[in-house]
Amino acid sequence: MDENKEMQNGMSEAELEEKILQDVSEKIAEAAAELEEEIAEAGDAAEEIAEETVEEYFGEDADAFDGETDLMAEDGVEGFDEAEEEPIPEPKWITIKLRNLVLSLVGTAVAGALLLFLGLQIPAWIESIPEGKTVATVDGTAITDKDMEYYIYAEAMEYFQENRGTLSLPTEYDWSKEVEEGKTAEDIVKERALETAISEAVTMNMGEKAGMEWDEKEATASAAMQISQMESVYGEELVELNSKAQGLGSTKQYRRKVVQAQHLSAVEEDMETNPDNYFPEDKAALKDYPGTEGASVKHVLISTEAKEGEEPVNVEEKRALAEEILARAKAGEDFDALVAEYNEDPGQTEKGYTFGPGEMQEAFEEAAFALGIDEISGIVETNYGYHIIKRIPGKYELSGYWKAQSKIKVKERAIKKISVKELLEQIEADTEAFQAMYQEQQGGAQ
Repeated sequence: MDENKEMQNGMSEAELEEKILQDVSEKIAEAAAELEEEIAEAGDAAEEIAEETVEEYFGEDADAFDGETDLMAEDGVEGFDEAEEEPIPEPKWITIKLRNLVLSLVGTAVAGALLLFLGLQIPAWIESIPEGKTVATVDGTAITDKDMEYYIYAEAMEYFQENRGTLSLPTEYDWSKEVEEGKTAEDIVKERALETAISEAVTMNMGEKAGMEWDEKEATASAAMQISQMESVYGEELVELNSKAQGLGSTKQYRRKVVQAQHLSAVEEDMETNPDNYFPEDKAALKDYPGTEGASVKHVLISTEAKEGEEPVNVEEKRALAEEILARAKAGEDFDALVAEYNEDPGQTEKGYTFGPGEMQEAFEEAAFALGIDEISGIVETNYGYHIIKRIPGKYELSGYWKAQSKIKVKERAIKKISVKELLEQIEADTEAFQAMYQEQQGGAQ
């Protein structure tokens, strides 16, 4: 109340009235924008229902429509001659009616109460809404096209590094060429990106299902503070360009990824601390979900490295000991007991190792990835010595298990519309703009 009195005392009645009208207009515009987004999402939902209806009605023949129906045709129905068939217009009457309804509601006396509510709630609500259109959901968690652009960019860069040949820039690569039977480089990149996006969403949801305490508001506030500090030093425009140069599209998307990274880290840490909250009651169920992106193992190492100041080891004796331990493990002796008695790897904890590709020596990694859950390897030799490896269920298996329990929906057509080449060209341009502006700032500072 005191603030209102001070504002009134500093303004004339006309000025106060003008300010109130301006504030109301801004709130109406914000409300309309948000409602329009909801209408667009409702249209997407209607599109999904139409696709499912076609499948149900036409059965196997539905594939001939390639996901297109008379309710959502954009390019016509596949298999028809475009010269002879007129395209069926999109039913815009649904959107028009909804928009008219929105405008009529805003124009009624209810608008006063609505605007009061919006004035209190919209800022926090807007901040929590992800940018872009939803292209997939995992138990209701949205993955947007803006999210996918980030994952696609990351996978494209990795793919390019592996297959660049003599090319220097990813924009020079032919992403449309077929590299596997029926698949282009773009197809492979998108598949990997979607898999990563889904896996991360599954992991974050796993924490919630396991009862992990996660303060999203605090993480969001921390990320906002980080960005605010960057903007105070470099300016909003440079920070925005920095986000775009990383494939994130905007500062808001950058903040979203920072929060998600903290969320993922918190879940993975909780999985290490409270594994029983994440494993199914019957751990044998995880045998059906061996991780393809990494592995968890325990091993017995019989070292062949000579310690400083000691005589060289007898490699034959070491090998014979490894053979004996292997035979006992294969015969069913408790593997943990064998680890406790014979292992010479000081870095291994009771939980073993969890790792992805490229993190271990090649021979060790290949042997581990080839094992099924609870299987024991033969003797694996590295420059450390002789290893006997047992694969155990870990986070990669849990991810596969929880993924199978999740309700996942993917809008293939929406993802197909994202062009890897165009995305990389845009990020390249944003990177050049960022570098130019940064150099200009640094030059001016000197």
